[in-house]
Amino acid sequence: MKQEEYIAVFDGEGRKVGIKTRDQAHRDGDWHWLVFVWVAYVDKEGVARLLLQVRARPGDPFAGNIDAPAGGHVIAEEGHRQGAMREFEEEVGVRLAEEALIYLGNRPLESESWACRRAIQHFYLYPRFIRLEETRFNEEVSGFLEIGLEDLTALLEGDVQRITGLARLATAPDEIGELEVLQASLDSYGEAILAVFRRSMQAIRAYVRDGRVDASVWE
Repeated sequence: MKQEEYIAVFDGEGRKVGIKTRDQAHRDGDWHWLVFVWVAYVDKEGVARLLLQVRARPGDPFAGNIDAPAGGHVIAEEGHRQGAMREFEEEVGVRLAEEALIYLGNRPLESESWACRRAIQHFYLYPRFIRLEETRFNEEVSGFLEIGLEDLTALLEGDVQRITGLARLATAPDEIGELEVLQASLDSYGEAILAVFRRSMQAIRAYVRDGRVDASVWE
């Protein structure tokens, strides 16, 4: 039997007001913390590149979509930085150097159409190269993709209909080949999530290009 996961819940001002199981917090529409960890670096040609995951959790309505390399709920006894470290190791199989993990900021997300109806999303960036061969697959992740930051930005903005990156997939773990990502494949996320992706790209660009954290992108 799977052990229940407890998470902290917050009021509308961000003050911690208690602890509930994740299912209870979702049922009651409580504010709680989510964390997302992006990976980006600048290659030898000066091109900013991203590491992304391909989602695979059973029952996930977004299975098959690309996403940040790691993300999930922060459990009750953690801070969001600790949650970021744990989620990354669980989903990517790589232990991060904590001193290199950059906090980009946070943004609330509220919707009655998702399980996480009220969440404060905390965003981190790991600005170092991680080889595709270092990644590890699990029930939540069926692949990892390396792709240009500006290419993904163009796809999210609707400027192009498809982009191509290098991928390592669970179906052929010893191979690295090209993977095409279509704009249409992102439509299932809906505009609220896509807007968060666009803001994330702005925050990542500010750091990898200028070495600065631009918290204004979340406003």
